[in-house]
Amino acid sequence: MAWAQVAQGLKIARVNAAQAGKIIKAADGLMTDVKGLALAVTAADCLPIYFYDPVKQVIGLAHAGWRGLAKNFPARLIKKLAGKYKSDIKQIKVFVGPHIKSCHFEVRPDVAAKFRDYPKHLRKRPSKIFIDLAGVVKEQLVIAGLKPENFKVFGGCTYDNKNYFSFRRDQGKTVKAMAAFIVLC
Repeated sequence: MAWAQVAQGLKIARVNAAQAGKIIKAADGLMTDVKGLALAVTAADCLPIYFYDPVKQVIGLAHAGWRGLAKNFPARLIKKLAGKYKSDIKQIKVFVGPHIKSCHFEVRPDVAAKFRDYPKHLRKRPSKIFIDLAGVVKEQLVIAGLKPENFKVFGGCTYDNKNYFSFRRDQGKTVKAMAAFIVLC
């Protein structure tokens, strides 16, 4: 297994067999074509995003918070898969795991402004703004060439479901996170 040392940045690492059992420093995205090598990230409201190309037999895994989404991080990862492994973006399957949903992801106006290119994913309520993060990811990936039918999202919200860790719900009193992993068999 190779773990990403999440940094809320834009680094995407290509992982090989020699990196098994290692922590990949300051990476928020991992990708590999090595069978049996698991890739892992942590999340506690942010989105774990899984990528799988069944044709080229490659996988990717991303940790994406609002900062990464504001910089189009998921599309960067899918384009790297296409560039490094010759994946056809139209063939890639994407799944977004448990994360905070728009029902609880309230943001300040300065953060909402970073998503002005995605107005249909901003939910305005009296004096409050919420963002549909998974909706932003889907729109970014479809623009990058992903087929909409190849995009799936986990149904629950980390804030609502006490079985998941939520930084916002728990107010950071005890930092906990969930592990997300993917392995190519």
